Amino acid sequence: MPRIRPARAGRRLLCEGQQPGRGSHVIITVTPNAAVDKTLTVPNFQTGFRHRASESLTLPGGKGVNIARALKALDQPVVVTGLVGGRAGQQIVEGLQRENILNDFVRIGGESRTSTAVVDPTTMTQTEVIEYGPVVTAQETAAFLDKIEYLAKGARFVVLAGSLPRKTPRTSIAPSCSASAGTGASWCWTAPASLFALA
Repeated sequence: MPRIRPARAGRRLLCEGQQPGRGSHVIITVTPNAAVDKTLTVPNFQTGFRHRASESLTLPGGKGVNIARALKALDQPVVVTGLVGGRAGQQIVEGLQRENILNDFVRIGGESRTSTAVVDPTTMTQTEVIEYGPVVTAQETAAFLDKIEYLAKGARFVVLAGSLPRKTPRTSIAPSCSASAGTGASWCWTAPASLFALA
């Protein structure tokens, strides 16, 4: 199984198996718990009061999606995968299509989460409300791992970013890492420290 190293701020992202000078191949970003990110601009925001937002922005979100957006801006070939479901999941897919970001998600029965941020420009503060997200079945998890293994075959890097869905075992991703070890893809993982037990 390839060793996985956490990304550190201010350092170049290097993963076990990386080979300098390899030909350019696609980068796969994996977002197990993709979200609809809604940002509301509310001047003089205070809890316990009714407010009107002066601005509103809704985008596909999740750490892997955000990484893919940055890679797209740098003209790097990237494909987003992960788990999406319900109307929010469809909104995530359609939003990425509008941004011309290639995606290949696994559809699930649960509803994808929504994350809401309230930005107060007068105090330069931000308040976030983040949903847990859906519970994923064993069959959906198996399809997700199959998808990662399939996409990794043509990839230079596989970047797993963000949290796992509720009640998903931390070790559930290990079989996919192991199966992808022979594909030549380098694995990178940016996630909560508690998940690095797999490294």
